[in-house]
Amino acid sequence: MPTNRKRVYAHVKNDRLIVDNMDQATGWTGSTDVSNVDTNVNHREGSNSLSFDKDGTSEAFGTISKTLDSKQTINLVDFLRGKLRMWVNLSSLADIANVQLIIGEDASNNYEYQVADSDLSTGWNEVTFSIDSPTTTNGNGAAWSSINYIAIKVNFDGAGNTLTEILVDAISALYEPEMSIENVNLDGTGLATAANQATLLAAIQTNSAVAGASDTGIAVYYEAEDPTAMQTLTEGDYVRGFVDTSGRLIVTLGTTITADEDDIGAVLKASASIDGFDTVFDSDGDNTAQAAKVSAGNLYSMDIINPNGSDAFVQLFDAATGSVTVGTTTPDYVIFVPANGAVSKEFGTPMSFATAITYACTTTATGSGDPTTGLTCSFGLK
Repeated sequence: MPTNRKRVYAHVKNDRLIVDNMDQATGWTGSTDVSNVDTNVNHREGSNSLSFDKDGTSEAFGTISKTLDSKQTINLVDFLRGKLRMWVNLSSLADIANVQLIIGEDASNNYEYQVADSDLSTGWNEVTFSIDSPTTTNGNGAAWSSINYIAIKVNFDGAGNTLTEILVDAISALYEPEMSIENVNLDGTGLATAANQATLLAAIQTNSAVAGASDTGIAVYYEAEDPTAMQTLTEGDYVRGFVDTSGRLIVTLGTTITADEDDIGAVLKASASIDGFDTVFDSDGDNTAQAAKVSAGNLYSMDIINPNGSDAFVQLFDAATGSVTVGTTTPDYVIFVPANGAVSKEFGTPMSFATAITYACTTTATGSGDPTTGLTCSFGLK
């Protein structure tokens, strides 16, 4: 078995942060060539979108921007591995060069995220950007915990180009769960590099074969599938996990139960094929050394019945019968059985015997006296 261990953490936080829902025009202003900054009932989320016209011809862009006060400051620290998303509606792309979302400290210190016209279509577009990968950093950028400035900039092919009713809706940050992997090099040579982790993850995600124990990298990955056959594995292999098409984790009990049988009846039926402990029965337990098991084993349970009018004892020895002299050899464990009574013992943690499991029934705890009538003994062992 591999001697190193893997620790995998999945951190889950709020999955969405509204940067601006664009339901109100309050605080939004336009650049020199922009007019008619107002709400519009044509929207994708909430109750409105924000609309503006680029109808001037002095600049080759039209921008609307908003500066937040201290109570509106946006903290994106928990979303750095996630996405920025907004909706943009353009009635024509004929003169459009690109569209930018700008966030930061102010108009001079910020991050620009850009989508080209070739990636847009007329009408509504859902546009996303990786938060930690801005297209451009202006000035000193900004502290991710203190975003105070938002702008949407539509760049045109020339200053003379115009376009009315540019619509923007619902700017938000989307969180993507972060997976942290420690000590994932399975060949014992140290931590896997990020490149090795990425290589193995790509292999797993492309439905590749089992990842062997010597591979450098491991990933937690669950694929929706109803497999018709179990995978063939060897000790130390790491594999993809499966969920069925209803999202239930697929496991096997190592029995004849099938993957789609998850009711209690099927589980109980299958349990009959699972190996349990062995049983040994003696209807006349006496003071001679008897073998419950002639080799090393574990004792899980004992049921002893004493039909005599006097107390009796069951002595247990971790030794072969030939090495035990009842009354002389010190027992490893002694069970008291009252007169005309019974004892039932179940060991939550089994009692282990390194050599053999040998027993004798006597009238004293460590002696050799023989009960008048033999005791009835049942053992559960493995």
